[in-house]
Amino acid sequence: MRSIQRLLAVGLGFGMPLMAAPAATAQERVEISRICLNGILYSDIFSDGRPNGGRTDIPEAAAAIACRGIATTEAAQAKRVCMNGLLYRDIYDSGRPNGSRTDMSGELAARGCETVATEVAARQQLVCINGLLYTNTYDDGRPNGNRTDFSNFAAVEACSLSSEPRLRQ
Repeated sequence: MRSIQRLLAVGLGFGMPLMAAPAATAQERVEISRICLNGILYSDIFSDGRPNGGRTDIPEAAAAIACRGIATTEAAQAKRVCMNGLLYRDIYDSGRPNGSRTDMSGELAARGCETVATEVAARQQLVCINGLLYTNTYDDGRPNGNRTDFSNFAAVEACSLSSEPRLRQ
């Protein structure tokens, strides 16, 4: 039923949506937020979002920025893949860190992952940003080479899908 409602929310490609998709309940928002936050803050989590591994060194504020407005568990997983893919030299398919920490700040990674809502979009963002930051990357965006001269800020901004450029503070 929900997929039909979401299809109707999109409409027929023109005009106004026919019907708005139902908003997540407060409890669903708590669960999705927990999955998103703990997926970034811990090396592994249970399916309900409870920590099942050690704490990453990603700042809590950066995880909160990345998870702002998250609405689905798919989007929460995409944020985990994107954030950890920018902040660690290697990650597992699940998004779990599997390598050394990069020199990118958590807040800048959150900016780079701001518009990511699917895992495909997360991988595309990793290909773009890491493709500018490293001389070579794997097909999924993981770094496989030496660092280039581009700054983290320049790479994130160049690959940003947001229409508003932000100046470095």
